[in-house]
Amino acid sequence: MNGNILRAIGFLAVLSILGAAGPAQADSWALRYVGYLGMVPLIETDLRADLARQSGRIDVFNANVSLATNQNAAAWIPFQMQLESDGGRQGETLHPLWHRSVSTAGQYVQRVDLDYAAGGAVTVFADPPTRETRVALESGFETGTIDPVSAGIVLMDQAMARGGCSGQLPVFDGIRRYDLTVVGSDATPPPARFTSGPAIAAGEVIACRLSIEYRSGFPTSASSSGYYPRELTIWFAPLLDSAVMVPIAVSARMALGELRLELVSAQPFASGE
Repeated sequence: MNGNILRAIGFLAVLSILGAAGPAQADSWALRYVGYLGMVPLIETDLRADLARQSGRIDVFNANVSLATNQNAAAWIPFQMQLESDGGRQGETLHPLWHRSVSTAGQYVQRVDLDYAAGGAVTVFADPPTRETRVALESGFETGTIDPVSAGIVLMDQAMARGGCSGQLPVFDGIRRYDLTVVGSDATPPPARFTSGPAIAAGEVIACRLSIEYRSGFPTSASSSGYYPRELTIWFAPLLDSAVMVPIAVSARMALGELRLELVSAQPFASGE
């Protein structure tokens, strides 16, 4: 059961970590999130994003995500993951160029490299090789997909450019394949639980609801077991005194309660640091 909870929390964290872009030609931001189940903090997530904008749209991006169970939770569900994605705009759409991830669960280490080419081709390298990767490749599930971090960047770009979000995103992380159907939502942002100091974000809040269809690489009971969310909601808002728009909260219901990520800090940094 612990493994199911952990995979679901990690899955939610990867889905929800998005980049940030601002009014200048280039922006670099370090964001920190706390993820918790019910009232219990379980996971800490850090994002460092370098983004360039042109005409109000993200033009080039690099995002580095680090997530891990916190000190207390690591005693019974030790897990950490590093992800990095790099990409840019091709016509009207953002596309990744490459994605790298390394996850560690106890003593087990899994590396996945994804490289993208024209026509939706994706080259996958998994070390060690996994049955889930082999099945996905044999079925052609990788073609035309993007990685989860880049999917988040696409959603954030939509929120900034359109003031909302919509459409479908085919996502493949090298092991798991799923589809996201995205629509706007009028859900009210949940109250902050871990940010009692000065406000981090202010201004108009945009909510997006994501429905998830599990295609490959998940337990056959993923949709019915309750350990994996069937949908989640992400709330975006501009950082305080800035036009930079970031996700301030993410919420999903599971069998054991509500999983939530909350933005707890945001700091600019010089590109290249």
